[in-house]
Amino acid sequence: MLDYHRFCQSKHLHAHEGLNASQIAQAVSLARRTGAYWLPQEHVRPRQPQPHPSKLDSCKPAMVRRLERQPYAAAQVFQRLREPGCAGS
Repeated sequence: MLDYHRFCQSKHLHAHEGLNASQIAQAVSLARRTGAYWLPQEHVRPRQPQPHPSKLDSCKPAMVRRLERQPYAAAQVFQRLREPGCAGS
């Protein structure tokens, strides 16, 4: 992934030094295809993290209800998570 600093370096090298995508990629330590992709772009877009489901999603509502009724110690929460029906640990 390209960070903002290398993006600005790439734009500067292209605009002021006249380097092509391969030369820029070598100068800023990028793969040639990455340099060629980002060169025509107007601004860098940070990567958006993809949400991943948790193993605990199936038992979270029940665990929250239990914790609202009575605060458990961490060892007790762990024991509850190991009960059948909950895939997490």
